[in-house]
Formats: sequence, structure tokens, C-alpha cells
Amino acid sequence: MKKILLIGIIIGLSGCAALAQNIGEEYRRQFEAYRQQQQQAFDAYRQQQQEAFRAYEESIRKQWEEFTVQAKVNMRLRPEPRQQPVRPEVVNTENRLMPVSEVMGSVSSLNRKAGGNLDDDIPEDFFDDLANFLEDDSEPAPEPEPAPKTLMAEAGNPAAFQFAYLGSTCRVRMGKDFAFTLNGVDENCCADAWKLLSQADIKALSDDCRALKKAMRLGDWGYLGLLDAIGKAYYGNSDKSVLFSFMMLVYDGYQVKICRMDKHLALMVGVEETVYGYSYVTIDGLKHYILNTDEASECYVVNLPQSGGTRLFSSALSSVPALAYEGAPSREIKVQDKDGRKLSAKVKPNRNLMLYYDALPRTNQWNYYVNTSLSREAKYALYPILRREIDGKSEVEAVNFLLHFIQKGFEYQTDGEQFGYERPLFGDETFFYPYTDCEDRAILLSILSADLLGLEAVLVEYDDHLSTAIRFNEEAAGSYFQLDDGKYYCCDPTYIGAGVGESMPDYAEKSAKIIRL
Repeated sequence: MKKILLIGIIIGLSGCAALAQNIGEEYRRQFEAYRQQQQQAFDAYRQQQQEAFRAYEESIRKQWEEFTVQAKVNMRLRPEPRQQPVRPEVVNTENRLMPVSEVMGSVSSLNRKAGGNLDDDIPEDFFDDLANFLEDDSEPAPEPEPAPKTLMAEAGNPAAFQFAYLGSTCRVRMGKDFAFTLNGVDENCCADAWKLLSQADIKALSDDCRALKKAMRLGDWGYLGLLDAIGKAYYGNSDKSVLFSFMMLVYDGYQVKICRMDKHLALMVGVEETVYGYSYVTIDGLKHYILNTDEASECYVVNLPQSGGTRLFSSALSSVPALAYEGAPSREIKVQDKDGRKLSAKVKPNRNLMLYYDALPRTNQWNYYVNTSLSREAKYALYPILRREIDGKSEVEAVNFLLHFIQKGFEYQTDGEQFGYERPLFGDETFFYPYTDCEDRAILLSILSADLLGLEAVLVEYDDHLSTAIRFNEEAAGSYFQLDDGKYYCCDPTYIGAGVGESMPDYAEKSAKIIRL
């Protein structure tokens, strides 16, 4: 009996081994088929890429078209008051419907939640963990974990080239195949260089660059800066760097062109919104803003094939970029309430973030500045202190406190005095530059009221002033705007001493443009 059982076991094991071998062979056949399929797909993609690049090469080799360059236009300098206006002791506080000329945008889809709109950089229980801190003003708020200073597109990448971008050391797959010769900037020289560069492994580099863009939460303009940093690190500050950026942006499907100006190459980008501070050329009804160059009266532009990219650039940001933290000088905001109690908050901005914001083009799309919100560094330093002050207050009382905080905590100066030109500030920049004007304060109040109270705000624009109006979930009084979704009460963070529902007398009869956020 035992012999029979042993023989059965041996036969069974032999069968299992044979089965395992068959399964292994089948797996290898499937894997090989999959590998061949992937290789064929890659080869087809590579062939398609080469054909598209050959079409570009032919276009580059043809005579470039001459265009007249339109001189750059700066933002209109808003005629704001030289001195910050102060509310008189006696004011009319009766309910008053304010006139509206137009409403821009639709009801917000940001789904702000009451009690704080915290992004992924701050845990949801952040304020609960600070109970002890809130009882003692002497302790500094805990600092957030800094963004990594060394970034790779993906863990384990055979990263061959290293470069620096706004405090971070980045690595991408960019080998010797990206080296090329550019003997001049005429049509044939550029076409020859394009042909050489198109042989490089652009897909791997593009994958790495787009992964870095996502990891660092860069907008389109930040992506331009990233490619510019790579190009200058690899080729130096030269026309080769411009041609490299052009090819990468073409590969990524952007609406981009290249032109020759004063014997040098320059990038031209199609942008969704109107931006200021760049000269431009209008092609097929679209303004193409010129980068990497000084002023010139004319330029010569490549007539690209119809298969060119259609993705327009935008200066908008969906969130604050995640950049390596390098502390700038601390900014202390001091205010005193009606009872003489003093409040102090210190914010230490991220210098790399300030450099990023400073490189963005100027635009009067005010919602861009609000929707970007504040950085985690600013939130960690500021929000616990503000939350302590507004906890237990009604919505109107809490907004009155935020109004007082901004009205008295930030020194006022017009952009003309501080910069010599119109320069709206992102939320974090109000803690970096010494002065703020009306639009900077309106932007900051809109951010704070949404993040800390979950309240819906709109911006109120006049020819010479920008303010805020807020919709409350409780009774309020004073001047208001009637919109489709309810009453929005005037909240002016520039008008010293003014509370909810109070606006400057000069604007009582003026029609305002309402900008939804």
C-alpha cells in the first residue's frame, strides 16, 4: 500500500513539474508576444515622430515669413489714491443695493468647505493638533516638511543629466544624442540642426520633464522655465537652447513657433489670455508673445505645417507650486483690536516661490491670483493664529476681524509708487513685498474668507479700485450686490475701519464689474 502511495506521489509531482514547465513556457510566449507588440508600437510611434519632424524640417528649410512686431504693452496703471482711505466716524449703514454693470464667470465650483479649505499639503486634523500651541503665543508654529531638493522624474530612472531649477537639483534622461551643431540662424542651418536633434530620444526626456512638471505642480509658464533651465545647463545661454525648447514644446503639442530677430532665435508662444510685458506678433488672429529677446521692430517666423500643436499656454495655476523651500526674511504683521489687545503673526516666504511668481507674465485675470491660494509655509505660520481669533465668532464677526487684520496689518502704497508699474501680487507675495494696494488686499481677503470660513467671495472692480464682496450664510446688513445665488455684501480690506456692508461713498452710485472666483 505504501509503495502504491509513493508511486502515486512521484507521478503526481512529475505531472506538476510538467504542468509548471508548460505554464512557464506559455508565460514566456505571452511575454515575448507582449514585448514584440510594445516594440512594434514604439517603432510605429518613432516612425510617426520622424515623419512629423521631417515635415517640420522641410518647413524650417523654406524661407521664413516676415512679420511686424507689436511693441509690448504694460498693464494699465490703476489711478488709485495715494493715501489709504479711512472710514469716517459717522456712516450710513442702511441696506443699499449696489449697481452692477456686468458679471464675469460663473458660480464657483471650488466646493470650499466651511472651517477651512486646506490643500493636500496640510493634514485635515492640522488645527486639532495645535491645541497646545494656540494657548501659548510664545511658541512658533511647526514648520512643514520642505519639498525635496533633489528630484528625479521617476525612482530608478537611469538619469544621465543633472540641472538646477528654483532650488531643486533635477535629473532627466538626456544623453549625448542631444548634442548637435548650429552653424548659424538662417533657414538651412536651423533645418540641419533640427534634423540632428530629432534623432535624440525625445520621448524619454519629455516623459521625465512632464513628470517633473507634475511633481512640482508647475503651470505652463513654469514648464517653459523648466525647459529653459535644462537647455541653458546643457547648451549654455545660446540659440541652441532656444531650438531645443522649441522642439520639446512642439513634441508636447503646444502652440509654439520660432523666429529670427536681430540674428538670434526666439520662442513665440500662443497664450489663452491677454498678458502684459511682452512684444508679440499676431498670426491667424492669435497673439504669439515673443520670449528670450529684446525689443525689435520685425522678425522672421517659420511657417509650420498644419500638424503643429494646438495647446495654448496659460499663466493660470491650479495650485501653489511645490518648490524647494528657501526662507526669505520674515514678515511680521501686527494689529491691535478695539480693546487694545495686540496680535502678531510672522510669515517667512519661500524665496524660490517668489522667483517663480516674479517670472510669470502679468495679467488682469484677477481670479488667477485668488484661486492659487497660499503656500503651505504661509498657512502653517498664519492660519492657526487667525483660527484662534475667529473661533466662536459669527461669520460676519469673523470677516470683520479679517478686514481689520488686513486693513491695519499691511502698509499701503500704490503699485506706481512701489514698482513703477501695475503689479498684482499673489497671496504669498503680500508677505514678501513691503507694501500692498487695493487689488492685493482684495485677493488676500478672498483667499482667507474661503479657506478659513468656507465663504463664497467675488471681486468688485471699478476703474480705479478693486474690492471684495462676500455671501454669508447668516443675516448681514449694509451695502450689497444682488447676484443670481444671493446677496454679496461689500467687504473692503483697503478702507480702514470699514466693516461688513460698508463701502466708500465715492462708489455708491458707480456700477461695478463683478468677477466670480
